[in-house]
Amino acid sequence: MKKLILFILAISISFLSFGQQSNSTKLSGIKLEKEQDFSNIPAYVSFFEDHFIDASKMEQIISYLSKDKLIGIIHLDSADDKLNMTHHRYQQSYNNIPIENTQYIFHTKNNKIESMNGCMLSQPDVSGSFSISESTAFQAALDYIKAEKYIFELGPEKQLPGFANYEVPEAIKVYLPENGDPQSNKIRPAYKFDIYAWKPHSRQWIFVDAETGKVVHTENRLFQGDEEGIAHTAYSGVQAITTHNFGNYYSLMEMSRGNGVYTYNCQMTDDYY
Repeated sequence: MKKLILFILAISISFLSFGQQSNSTKLSGIKLEKEQDFSNIPAYVSFFEDHFIDASKMEQIISYLSKDKLIGIIHLDSADDKLNMTHHRYQQSYNNIPIENTQYIFHTKNNKIESMNGCMLSQPDVSGSFSISESTAFQAALDYIKAEKYIFELGPEKQLPGFANYEVPEAIKVYLPENGDPQSNKIRPAYKFDIYAWKPHSRQWIFVDAETGKVVHTENRLFQGDEEGIAHTAYSGVQAITTHNFGNYYSLMEMSRGNGVYTYNCQMTDDYY
């Protein structure tokens, strides 16, 4: 109930600040669907039709609910749907640096906020600083993966679909909630890298603590799966085979048995993609 009161107060102040209707009128127009135990910013809110909020108040709403002046929001994108609604996605920031795994979406129509939902922290507990260099953090990420070869090290193979635009990863400054949990109010500075390995094949977001230099969180970017196919063999006619789908191409490997079954060429290399 305390969080509901805080939210209603924030909305009311927002309207009073811009000369809108009275508190009592606005209080009756707010419908809180779901609170969040870890934050004063609710998970979902909708408004009655005659009390929709002007879309220009999106940032003010979050500012009133956040107790730290360094908290802000970064606009990610806006998308229209077939119902003539526009959905504005924002990510929370601390001192203009994104807070990982936070997001809030404002659902608007005719420049009025009809509802909003997401996951944001109202009072994050920030510790640590960006004290190690980006190059040190990058080496820590590579040491963690321990791949034999990375996509950015490839020669002609790098021109294959999906690889051509991949260069040496650049560090992205973020604040990471503890263990990557969006419901954790404890956040620390981290460098985020998109590490794409050729052998063994993997692609992950690697988060390196910007103070300790330790890898503190990872997220897979490749979601692979075996696919059934057919092969026209030289001596056995048409046979059913299992291939591996990497999203935009297939390769002669399968991951459903043991540690995987890999098919090599006559030179015993894996350059068969």
